[in-house]
Amino acid sequence: MGSAPTVLLIDDGELDDVARLLADLHVSLVRVAGHELHEAARLPPAPRVVVATGRRALALDALPLAPEAPEPTFVAVVTGGSRTVRMALRRVGFHYLVHRPVHPDALRLLFARLLYRGPEKRSAERVAVGAPISFRDGLRRRDATLIELSLTGCRLLAAAAPARRTHVTLHLPDPEGRRTLSVRARVVRVTASERGPAAREIAFAFEPAPDALRSRIERLVVLHLDGPAAWVGAPLPGAGPTTGRHDPRRHRRSLYQKRVIALSDAGARVVLGRDLSIGGMRLEAGPRLEHGELLSVALHGAPLDAPLVVRARVVRRGVSRESVLRFIELDAVAREALGKLVADGPEIESLGPQSGVSRRTVVTTVERLAAEQVDR
Repeated sequence: MGSAPTVLLIDDGELDDVARLLADLHVSLVRVAGHELHEAARLPPAPRVVVATGRRALALDALPLAPEAPEPTFVAVVTGGSRTVRMALRRVGFHYLVHRPVHPDALRLLFARLLYRGPEKRSAERVAVGAPISFRDGLRRRDATLIELSLTGCRLLAAAAPARRTHVTLHLPDPEGRRTLSVRARVVRVTASERGPAAREIAFAFEPAPDALRSRIERLVVLHLDGPAAWVGAPLPGAGPTTGRHDPRRHRRSLYQKRVIALSDAGARVVLGRDLSIGGMRLEAGPRLEHGELLSVALHGAPLDAPLVVRARVVRRGVSRESVLRFIELDAVAREALGKLVADGPEIESLGPQSGVSRRTVVTTVERLAAEQVDR
């Protein structure tokens, strides 16, 4: 497979349809039964996505990942999942919950999006940092090194680690060089590190946070899109005592936010939406969409015989480069189909730390329209 992304599928025969779907995406698929998880030689060292049944997901312990491997995206596939199951999966570090029955097109496009690694997804991925930070575990304050950071979590290297599912306060560098960012998080994984017998790598998932704090975390992620090398020889602003040090690279790096890519690649065209209503929806951070831009949006879901294609206008840009869309020129047929999609139970749910938005995830494909293609 060479450079094909690797997916680890954990089941006991229940996910044959998912295995076939993933094979169609030309991924390097490694499938193991639940009792084989202790056989480290059978597991890929750096899977990009991990898919498991609900039962195997809840019993999943730390995977023996390669030391420098980024944290994979974890997806659980369940039948009849309850709120209790959703909360339990979130506690053990899963990112998405798929409810059966699910439309195969929606599931295929979800995996296409999760496996895609185009330039406009960089801010949503984990970026390498390499900065000294600290975290508070109860009354104890511990020193650590921030290895990786994303909008939803981070990975640290520390001499001592709290137990899994422990809630802590992380003190992260501030992108503006002011006070540190105090972020609540829970431990989702602890693994031994090759950096030394006493070293532990700790993966954290951020808890829901106000929009202002999430926006500052995003700026910190964007600041490190060029990698940690830019900071060699100097601490990050806010990593230690408060500093007013000016970062001369900040404005140059912000130019990345204005990059627009062609939406021809299947993975690039897929965007995950939330807060769906007959009037519009919110899109995840993804392609750089500008205020007023006109789009053709295809919505995928089980209640629909075929994708529902509607036109939309970008009416607002939210924090973390999310976009708010308003549907336009809806006829009676489109309104009826939208009503079915809104009323139906969620097929896919995000288990991340979003605050103030629905966890229901709508798989969407997006195409830009020229202004003359829409009657104003």
